[in-house]
Amino acid sequence: MRIHTTRRKLGGLFGMFALLNAVSAEVPDDGHFAITSIDRAPGSGDITLSWTSNPGESYSIETSPTMLPGTWEVLSAAPIPAAETGPETTALAEAAPSRLASYYRVRCLPLFMEMVTVGDPGNGADPSNSPDVPGIGAVGYEFRIGRYEVTNTQYAEFLNSVAVVDLNGLYNAKMASDVVGGITRSGASGSYTYTVKAHMGDKPVNYVSWYDALRFCNWLHNGRPTGSQDGTTTERGAYSLTGVTSVAVGTDPVHGANGRNAGAMYHLPSENEFYKAAYYQPAGEGGDADDYWLYPTRSNNEPTVATADEAGNVNNATDNIANYLRGADWNDQDGNVTTVGSGGAGSASFYGAFDMGGNLREWVEQDIFGFRGQRGGSWGGNSNNLTSSNRDVGLPTLRLNFVGFRVAGP
Repeated sequence: MRIHTTRRKLGGLFGMFALLNAVSAEVPDDGHFAITSIDRAPGSGDITLSWTSNPGESYSIETSPTMLPGTWEVLSAAPIPAAETGPETTALAEAAPSRLASYYRVRCLPLFMEMVTVGDPGNGADPSNSPDVPGIGAVGYEFRIGRYEVTNTQYAEFLNSVAVVDLNGLYNAKMASDVVGGITRSGASGSYTYTVKAHMGDKPVNYVSWYDALRFCNWLHNGRPTGSQDGTTTERGAYSLTGVTSVAVGTDPVHGANGRNAGAMYHLPSENEFYKAAYYQPAGEGGDADDYWLYPTRSNNEPTVATADEAGNVNNATDNIANYLRGADWNDQDGNVTTVGSGGAGSASFYGAFDMGGNLREWVEQDIFGFRGQRGGSWGGNSNNLTSSNRDVGLPTLRLNFVGFRVAGP
């Protein structure tokens, strides 16, 4: 069991009220609430929350003016989740006056999305990239990115949480009808349920649009709530959706033009974030002379084409391997998706992210001439699609069996 402490500055009567009303509420189905103490420093208004969590759990810090169901909000400055080992302390930004809360709770959840840390802030851009994609790869801050692409199991949980009525079409029927898809739907609108196909739970989800990916990120940002597709679940948070296929300019000072809001806890990676996580490795730590590899498998050599067993696991795992060129023939298919990460540690990026080349091409945030960016190549593409110099784009409404996504966060 790990004890966490966080401080939040709330002055005046609101701070005192928050102090007097810290709560450890009823245990939810998917985790537990666990504030163990709350304290307020005299004069300064510093609020200190302490809570306990178990190894491997994530957490969200939530507030409510009344404690009534449906009124709890995730504090946008709270990290969700903690790192795999859980930080000991976390600083929270001061709340705007409209968000001052009367009650606090900390919700601890089983780890849902495994992330890796991309360090080396302030790295330079790739000097060897092609002229049509210049200056890519420089990131001035540390961030996290999904170790794996989002899987069918994770996306099915999302659907079962928010798509009992599927207002925004987050489910695509080809997920069921195409053998390469991984999710089926049962029932009628108002009682839809979603089930993962056999052997497809640990495969990356496909047939998802750029907008579907944004809504998944909002759901994660909001603490994986259950309910209709509205501002508390899928429409607000890391991004502000203004329609089925429209998003507002975000408030993030660096990434707002692509829709990201300040304080986003989960979001699509920017093109620079994806590129760095995939191809960067400092020369002084075993990387190429210019700090960037040509392939996201820590190599300048064309990867070995992955093959697969009858359950879709890569069965020729070795250093520098990727699922592309229709090599993974299983389930009576000429090429197919494979279990995320099953190519083995020797094919991960320097930071430990898997399948950043091959398996599925992945959405990134960038608006590129009215399209949205994609990176990494897919199970059916060629080796050029995997390279750092290759940039793909697509209409943000497209849903295809060779396109998926992974998430990133602070």
